[in-house]
Amino acid sequence: MPRRDGSAPDPRKIWVISACRFCEAVSIGMLIPVLPTFISSLGTPLLDRLWGQGALQAEEMTAVVFSLTGFSMAAIQLLSGRLADAFDRRKLLIVGGMTGGLVCTLSFLVVTSYGQLLAARVLQGICFGLTFPALMAMVAFHAPEGRGGRVLGLFSTFRLVGFGLGPLLGGWISASWGRREMFVSSAALLGISIALVAIFVPDFRERNPGEARPQRLTRIDPRFYIHGAVIFLMMVGISAVISYFPYYQEHFGVTERELGFVYGAFIVTRCLFQFPAGYLGDRFDKKNVLLASLACYVPIVALVGFVTSLGQLLWLRLALGVLAAGITASLAGMSAERSTPGTRARVMSVNTMAFSLGVAIGPLGGFFVRWDYSTPFVIAASGGVVVLAIVWVWLPSDRNFQHRVDIVGEHGVQFGSDKSSIHHAAPVSKSAT
Repeated sequence: MPRRDGSAPDPRKIWVISACRFCEAVSIGMLIPVLPTFISSLGTPLLDRLWGQGALQAEEMTAVVFSLTGFSMAAIQLLSGRLADAFDRRKLLIVGGMTGGLVCTLSFLVVTSYGQLLAARVLQGICFGLTFPALMAMVAFHAPEGRGGRVLGLFSTFRLVGFGLGPLLGGWISASWGRREMFVSSAALLGISIALVAIFVPDFRERNPGEARPQRLTRIDPRFYIHGAVIFLMMVGISAVISYFPYYQEHFGVTERELGFVYGAFIVTRCLFQFPAGYLGDRFDKKNVLLASLACYVPIVALVGFVTSLGQLLWLRLALGVLAAGITASLAGMSAERSTPGTRARVMSVNTMAFSLGVAIGPLGGFFVRWDYSTPFVIAASGGVVVLAIVWVWLPSDRNFQHRVDIVGEHGVQFGSDKSSIHHAAPVSKSAT
């Protein structure tokens, strides 16, 4: 149905947006295997003056770079979503953020110290963080009604495939031609992403032409923050394993290649099941798929804290990939279908920020290894029990949500966060919701 500015959702644009996200994910992934060795080759004059030479090991400097990048990426996303909704602009944030990320990647060519690299990576995290809510809002706008789970599952699949291919491609280019050539190739892929959005994806407007920007934005339903809580706890439990790789090498006698295989197993299964999970959610109700996935996630993530062999860890990581697909596809589909015009980018920013924050905080669980290896995984499982109960009580099913939308469209009333309370509002059509 045409929108206020005459534009209409076009599902074909989702393929272009997914291709853009794929190229961006490959570009980001290419840096992962190269940056740790690059850090080892850099000087540390500031650290040497403050704490003495060799105060931080290469592994510690790498952890700081990646953690701060994740925190900066997470911190900007709520603001990015708010800007997109307030100014009714998404394309500018996407193109501007990716352009900034491209410039940061090229700056690695002239970086000579650890401090310079750290500053460039933090700025790059901010730039990429600007793009995520706006991209997700565009996907939600163009998603066909009742197919939010499948559409967001497809979009996530493109991102995961790109993120999985990126490290392989980055390592191969660096080994074959050199690190500088790898940085240039990563920047070139970002250039392709920018061109795809700039040329083929028009921005859409959710306010009438000439309509003034509202002084106060429409408040998003507090239940969307439950989505973020679920995603955050899921990623904390899943990413905590990264900091335990030295533990597995010491206690299980495994190689780096075997650890890489275990880590990649999660990505592969999540990639394979992302679209099927979205289809099941659209077909049999996304809340049912979410509850089932969370119910299985709780015991499996807890068991990761008690593994005694690499084989056990591998099977658990494979299972977590399937469950992560069910959780993220369900929540992304709910967010796409239940967000309203003027709130889409902020709703999506809750999910993307929670994901980035969970990835950044999860590896900090490695500090528990001095006391008890299982602690971070038991904490994640305990949190999973809490959010499972919250989801079961407060998140409506697809059928109940659609029933409320029908009431709003017919009687001009809108449900608040409390099921028993209603307040008068302008009628809302199905297509707008």
